[in-house]
Amino acid sequence: MNNQEIKVALDIGSVSIKAIALDERGRIIHRIYYPIKGRLRQSLKNVLQSLALIFRSENCDIIAITGSGANFYAELLGLKEVNGIL
Repeated sequence: MNNQEIKVALDIGSVSIKAIALDERGRIIHRIYYPIKGRLRQSLKNVLQSLALIFRSENCDIIAITGSGANFYAELLGLKEVNGIL
């Protein structure tokens, strides 16, 4: 990639975490589906680490969080919680 602005949205559910990464034009350039298996915090950490590895040379921002776990993690991370489905 060529040092572009990447926006990420997270859907933190009770069964899985989904993430999408959008390029500067709003096109989906990467998707992650990660089953939680009872380990929400570790799963979220793994998803965020995966995104950091994939987009390590890019300017990557999380723009929104949705899902059943969104309220807690949005507040914890200082992010915007939205109602929606990825």
